[in-house]
Amino acid sequence: MAFGRRNKLSVDIWNYNLYLLGEEKVGKTTLIYELLKDTVGEDGYLFAEMGSEQGADAIEGINYVNVPVWNKDSVENEAELDTWDLQNKVDLDTLINDIVENKTTEYPNLKVLAVDTCDHLIRMAMEELLRRKNLQIKRKGKGDLKESFNELGYGKDEDLYRLLDEFRTKLSSVGIKFVWIGHTKTKNSIDETTGEKYRSITSNLDPRWHKYFANDAHVMGIAYKDRQIIKKGKTQLIKGENRKIKFRDEDDYVIESGSRFKYIVPEIDFDAKEFKKAIEDAIKKEIESNGKRKVEDAKKEDKKLAKETEKIVEEANKRKKEKDKLKKVLEEILEYIKEHKGEPELLKPIVTKLKELGYTDPRTIDKIDDALEVLELTK
Repeated sequence: MAFGRRNKLSVDIWNYNLYLLGEEKVGKTTLIYELLKDTVGEDGYLFAEMGSEQGADAIEGINYVNVPVWNKDSVENEAELDTWDLQNKVDLDTLINDIVENKTTEYPNLKVLAVDTCDHLIRMAMEELLRRKNLQIKRKGKGDLKESFNELGYGKDEDLYRLLDEFRTKLSSVGIKFVWIGHTKTKNSIDETTGEKYRSITSNLDPRWHKYFANDAHVMGIAYKDRQIIKKGKTQLIKGENRKIKFRDEDDYVIESGSRFKYIVPEIDFDAKEFKKAIEDAIKKEIESNGKRKVEDAKKEDKKLAKETEKIVEEANKRKKEKDKLKKVLEEILEYIKEHKGEPELLKPIVTKLKELGYTDPRTIDKIDDALEVLELTK
């Protein structure tokens, strides 16, 4: 058997992860909302407003949920949890598991999760790792509790990467793609070759964390304001400004954007339709440049793959629910046996049924129907 196969690009932009960065209030959340509404419909996306992010508050009709913490066990005031339903809040662990376990029933059309913003997500991940570490310390009764992420010592960065991977891969397993939304900053740098000083626009995240999202995304765009500045006497005045999105800085190399699609246009106006067109055109040109497939054929293959994926996810969810149900039933059976250990007259029907079904130990029951038959004898 020979491994490897020829890659076939998908025409659907939501078969790829995207990363959009920009300064505060430039309109990132609104642009992504308009893009998602136009491409996957009102039920095809969900904005996860991480931490204290409030970008969705100003957009009428947006489908969103507030995600203040990674795990609700980190909330010190338990009374606060009672208001979460009213405030449209859920912890990230619960959100992930709910989507994965109920993808085909509660989220049948969900295709994209917009993470708003990455800096809040990183902060939440740090707090979660700190919570888990302190929980381990308490259980072992050794050492002092840690007060900050930086105190976790060697391996903490790898642990954070693993936590992010856990979040991403669980949702990816049921066909969810991501839009990572982040903020930018201006950075002063020195060219290694010439020694010249220059300023660039990049992520406001520590490079370690920015790299995670940049590597995950097929397209990374940076939104910025292109200002027209005039000199009046000794004063410089802003005459006007236009919002732009840079996908690839081919002239000045001061905006740290990038894309895996070689045919993407370097820059567009800050517009959802242009954003979509830039990525779609880049994909189509890449397909056509190979000369072996037509774009229309690629679209048909996308639809076929989507149906096959949906079927696989549905079957996987069904198996998991049956497995969870079996586990719960077995726990009830074993608890009954434990409670009536000294009452052979009550346990004899169970032993007989187990032999009839081909089992010598109730813990080895592997079929839910068999488990339910045994459970019925405990009633």
